[in-house]
Amino acid sequence: METGNEIDVVIVGGGFAGLSAATRLKEKGRSVVVLEARERVGGRSWTITESGYWIDNGAQWITDSQTRIVELCGKAGVEMIPGFPAKGKVIFIFQGNRYEFEIDENEAEWLILTRFFQENFLSHFNEYLAIEEKLGDMARQVPTDAPWTAKQATIWDTMTVQSWINQNIKTDGAKFLMRQFCLSYFASVPTDISLLHMLFYLNAAGGPAELQTCMNYRLNGGTMQLTEYLAKGLGDAVKFNTPVREIDQSGKSVIIKTDKGVYVSKKVIVAISAGITSRIRFSPSLPASRVQFQQRAPLGSSVKCHLVYKTPFWEPEYNGVVMSDEHLLSVVANNNPPQKESEEDAIESIQGVLGCFIETAKVRDNIDVPEEELKKMAKKAIEEIFKPSIPDMPEPLMVYVTNWCNEEWSGGCYSSPLAPGVWTGYKNAIREPVKNVFWAGTETSSRWNSYMEGAIRSGERAADEADESLTES
Repeated sequence: METGNEIDVVIVGGGFAGLSAATRLKEKGRSVVVLEARERVGGRSWTITESGYWIDNGAQWITDSQTRIVELCGKAGVEMIPGFPAKGKVIFIFQGNRYEFEIDENEAEWLILTRFFQENFLSHFNEYLAIEEKLGDMARQVPTDAPWTAKQATIWDTMTVQSWINQNIKTDGAKFLMRQFCLSYFASVPTDISLLHMLFYLNAAGGPAELQTCMNYRLNGGTMQLTEYLAKGLGDAVKFNTPVREIDQSGKSVIIKTDKGVYVSKKVIVAISAGITSRIRFSPSLPASRVQFQQRAPLGSSVKCHLVYKTPFWEPEYNGVVMSDEHLLSVVANNNPPQKESEEDAIESIQGVLGCFIETAKVRDNIDVPEEELKKMAKKAIEEIFKPSIPDMPEPLMVYVTNWCNEEWSGGCYSSPLAPGVWTGYKNAIREPVKNVFWAGTETSSRWNSYMEGAIRSGERAADEADESLTES
């Protein structure tokens, strides 16, 4: 059945981008409906809350320069807490050797990683510093709203990050750091990614130094609180379990066909990833440039795990942070919930949570492994990492595994790294409106691309474009 009245703008997708677009349009006096395929909002931000603890299965960290999401935290009353622990030993496993070193102040993952090389492999660290500076200089030459117009775009978009590494980096440590960069920021390997895309990404974050702050804070209670806050402000305009199957803009109005009926609107904002957009039938067909682009914009290969313990068995000597070049879990982060103020509350709550990422190449080796088997593999990896230092470590109470590659309405996480030739071949197909259809989603953002911040900014941009088009029509 069709909705009774023509809606100003229908938004496809209830993540940060779609909800931000709807909120902005509502503030401008436009009528909106948000069509979300899942039974929840948040998209790649997905928080599970249990008795005594919470975990972020997806998006997790923010930083001060991400001004839109910091502002949203203030409006929603969500507390920003340190992203990484302040004190204790870090475990680092590199080239078959085990290292343990102390940190005594809040340092995010990348600063911990580079400090390890500074203290143990100085020549490797010095080469990486020179490479980082060089990449920063190159990145500043890439306009974030039009990467294909950079003076060296044609050259940089013909090579992968891996081919650039092969030509420019000599030490194993600097090579490892560049590979870890691709895992940490793209959930991909260097052979996947165009050098031009990596430079665009760096500049969109404000450069290497700014990017290294991106894990400064977590949100107490999880990031999905923010999308739930936005959804609450939109009320009944958010429709769940309503995947969009077809968008027909062959007539005066746009017809949006879903599993739960038909919506009629003047404009549409598609705020989902390009890969998932490919599942929607468009009438008339989208331009070939957009179709071809969508075929070349996959999401990264990400599996995120959490192991929950009654107490943080690694404390006080260790801080729970681990980095390894040989284990299934290449990064382990301390995701403990904040300590309860009263002793009685603390006794009843969970105090120990480890958040872990499976190394990208190992994700692909195990991409079709059942979830229960992945849980056993993650548990075994944590034991291999911690038991040499803590032989009597306890069994976890719970193990969670989120294989984003299997998520029906994501197909991957957390970034969409473009391969060589995509930026220069398809240019602005990622953002160029098609008649009454506008594009949002963090991958379309020219600032903090691939982050929650980028998603919010993209939604606001698409909302402004749709609103301007409504005014002109």
